[in-house]
Amino acid sequence: MKDVVDGYKILDKLSQGHFGAVFKAKHKESSRTYALRLVECDTLTGAKEATGHFNKLKELDDCCAILPYVDAFTDIQDLNVYVCVATPFEDGPTLNDYVLQREGVSDQELGVLLCDLSEGLAFLHKNNVTHGGLTPSNVLLWTDDFLQTRAKIADFGMARVCEHLEEWTYGGNVYKYFFKRQLGAEYFLPPECWRGTEVESLERVDVFSLGAVICATLLHTSVNVESRRILACFVLSGEGHLPLWHNGAAEVLQLPATPINSLLRKMLKADPKQRPDAGEVLHVVSDSFGKTTAKAYRPYARTRRVCYGFIAVLAAALAVGVGAWSTGMVEL
Repeated sequence: MKDVVDGYKILDKLSQGHFGAVFKAKHKESSRTYALRLVECDTLTGAKEATGHFNKLKELDDCCAILPYVDAFTDIQDLNVYVCVATPFEDGPTLNDYVLQREGVSDQELGVLLCDLSEGLAFLHKNNVTHGGLTPSNVLLWTDDFLQTRAKIADFGMARVCEHLEEWTYGGNVYKYFFKRQLGAEYFLPPECWRGTEVESLERVDVFSLGAVICATLLHTSVNVESRRILACFVLSGEGHLPLWHNGAAEVLQLPATPINSLLRKMLKADPKQRPDAGEVLHVVSDSFGKTTAKAYRPYARTRRVCYGFIAVLAAALAVGVGAWSTGMVEL
């Protein structure tokens, strides 16, 4: 691995997954720190097409519920071709690790997280972008100015880039390829992704995946995959852990009594046409958890806090000046 990749100085290796290695890197010109993912490709042509896709995603407007792409380029190392994708560096845990380490989340935390996730997905779909592989492992958590745990959707669009990563695409069904790459993906993809035919509605795939992520978080159920514990929603049977796409397993899923119970059942329908769209999901989630939860984040709060701090310093300096002036008057 080179020490510098196209102006990014590699600082540390963060993870190694099926979608390549992720490094902590500092941009030499701006001195800013980023997460740099290197995904190996079979061909330079495929790598350039994938890079073009990510560069289009860079143009999305700001949204606090998604992790944006800030740079994408190709690189060749030891005759291997890579797509390199840079995102802002986030040192918080994934939703998967957070829930498993804390043995669940509180109702208040759940409300904020669900609002963020539904807002992020609705934003992507409104901009004609699909995720294609939403799991608890690509939801990153962070803490806002009000000390609330918030969520950002990462790796959106990665599944659509899969078709450029190798010369073959599993008979045209990109999700079978994605399943090979993404750890535990079988627990979050709907039935239509396994039929061997072209998926008609990529947006409804995302809605199913979000429902499965929410269920796994609510139920706090997990499985071991390749020696790693991951959140997963499933139904136990004589065949073992059945993913929700398996023979209508989602229809018999035992869900707790929650305000969004009926919504989850609709999101997990085997027929994609019976699932709500992301906008409907956002509307129901916001209503269920209250407007204050959905609007808890104020993008200019940090700016206001800096301004308040500046005013406080100015007031303190003025008080010192007045005090000194008063002392001088007394001496006179």
